[in-house]
Amino acid sequence: MKTALLATPGENGISRLSVEEITLAPDEESGELSYSQEETFYFVVTGYGLLKSDVYGYALEPQVGVYVPPSTPHDVRNTGATDCVMLRYRALGAR
Repeated sequence: MKTALLATPGENGISRLSVEEITLAPDEESGELSYSQEETFYFVVTGYGLLKSDVYGYALEPQVGVYVPPSTPHDVRNTGATDCVMLRYRALGAR
């Protein structure tokens, strides 16, 4: 999984949001992810995949977004034949 940080708290007036571009190669899986104090939102730019959270599975395809609450273990897998590129928005809770 390749990750490129696009924006981070403290930059350009952003106080509690980070934005990353994530690229998963075909059949690649992220491994378990969990952010204890951050809400997370994935938005698929290209490709296909599956986001598993608790007992639920969410099909990923272009223009689809999935919200993951804080402290929710999840993983993302590319199920397509080409790279799956997503934007991951992580927002810290209110201060």
